[in-house]
Amino acid sequence: MRKKTNLLITIVITAVIVFSFCIRGGTKNMVINKDKISAEHVEIAGGGWYNSFIINFSNMIYEEKDKTITIPIFQGIKGDVYYKDFREYCLRQKYLKPRVRESGFIVKCKKGEVKKTFVEFLNFYRSNILKDVDFNDKSNFDADENGWTVFFKFYVDGIPCVMNIQIDAAKRIDRKKLNSVYDIMVNEDMAYPSFAYSFDINSEVTPW
Repeated sequence: MRKKTNLLITIVITAVIVFSFCIRGGTKNMVINKDKISAEHVEIAGGGWYNSFIINFSNMIYEEKDKTITIPIFQGIKGDVYYKDFREYCLRQKYLKPRVRESGFIVKCKKGEVKKTFVEFLNFYRSNILKDVDFNDKSNFDADENGWTVFFKFYVDGIPCVMNIQIDAAKRIDRKKLNSVYDIMVNEDMAYPSFAYSFDINSEVTPW
């Protein structure tokens, strides 16, 4: 009886560990064959986002300096993809021209839920690649007539990377209330509720 109890405890503990590992994004997904990438993985974004895409991959894999850099994708559930294969698909579909890079990846939001989705986005990346980033550092974000620009520097396996986020600003901004990137005031009245993000791998370049 004691052996059965110990076995049951072991099974439960193992299940909890595996579940926790999955929640943290620790599982390795199936890498999609480049010939299997389809419209269910890549969608051209609307709303005036030029050369931008809604992507449903779980992770984007970049190859840099003999290393593979795995970047998780917010809301992605369709398996992993190599960045080079994603680009090849876009070229094959004539979504992009040769030697032209995508402008960004788009998070499409429900009407009135841009800020809510943006916070979920921040929390998602704060749990993985941005875990060492100071979200209270106001030098990481600023707004102009084009909206908010947010830059985060981070490292993956010693390789410097930058995340760039673009999101429409509210018409009136009270900068005295901004203590964190979570406090930025966004436009909830967009005809195409959304925001954009992109990654620069092996780069530390920011606009300021």
